Amino acid sequence: MSPYVERLIDGRLNGLLGEFPAVSVVGPRACGKTTTARRHARVIARSGPPRGSRAFPCRPTAFLDTLADGQPATIESASPFTITDYVDMAIHGGLPQPTLLLSGRGPADWLAAYADHVVERDAPAHFGHRDPQLFRRMLTAVAANTAGVPTALTLAEAAGIDRRTVGSYLSRLADLFVVEQVPAWASNRLSRLTSAPKLFVTDPSLVGALLGLDRQAILRNGDLLGRIIETFVFAQLRAELPVASSRPRLHHLRNRDGRGIDVVVEFADGTIAAIEVKASAAATRRDARHLIWLRDQVADRFAGGVVLHTGPHAFQLDEQIWALPIGSLWG
Repeated sequence: MSPYVERLIDGRLNGLLGEFPAVSVVGPRACGKTTTARRHARVIARSGPPRGSRAFPCRPTAFLDTLADGQPATIESASPFTITDYVDMAIHGGLPQPTLLLSGRGPADWLAAYADHVVERDAPAHFGHRDPQLFRRMLTAVAANTAGVPTALTLAEAAGIDRRTVGSYLSRLADLFVVEQVPAWASNRLSRLTSAPKLFVTDPSLVGALLGLDRQAILRNGDLLGRIIETFVFAQLRAELPVASSRPRLHHLRNRDGRGIDVVVEFADGTIAAIEVKASAAATRRDARHLIWLRDQVADRFAGGVVLHTGPHAFQLDEQIWALPIGSLWG
């Protein structure tokens, strides 16, 4: 058995168990819930097999907390990761078994079987007799549009379903923790903001599994490369939400004038930060133009902005705005 890898949530669980008689740990199938819970229990009574452990190392201070303080983490030396490394991380994803315990073709075979299980067993078991293939087509349509704001018509045409049922399918896939709908950010200081949610496949590894694509296919497709890198980054940020002391909430921003920001983070004190994700190794001030616009619009509410990129170096792009390697998320 692979040794346990510490999780961001471990400290939070210790605190909650000191205050409450019971704590429920929920999440996607096979994400390591049982393994983590066993680390915190004196007596174990279980009705299912043990899971694996967390795929990525945690950092002592959440990246989002440093951003809330206006001091996003930087790295003193060049990041060792390349675009190929980030794609490989995304393809393997954050589910423990394919990341830690399997090699060769094992991870791809496991992820394909995982997707089969979700649509052929989990979905019918939870939601009745709907055709499992409709769930598969809908999940595949979301995978092709992950990190985007597709219309109901776009998803309906891609999945071959009635557009009036798109919302129902999305809600059910969200209940299974395989799809997440990120709300649009709203402010009374700004007009012409759109309200449609942004869609993500919860774990980026499912994108490759559902679309049948490997590393080379993703690297050759610029649109999909950007989507899977952003989905990977979003998964890293989401893992910090339960443990960050700044109590962040994740949103996205789009307006009718064509401006868009990948992630807007709103903190409990009312301040906000903004993050752009670029699948390129050379972040420029132009990449930060929407962050600069938002900073100037919200003034004193702006805590900071970051362009996360696949290159090796960290540097400042403008006042309160930095370019950081994606690897700086881990310290």
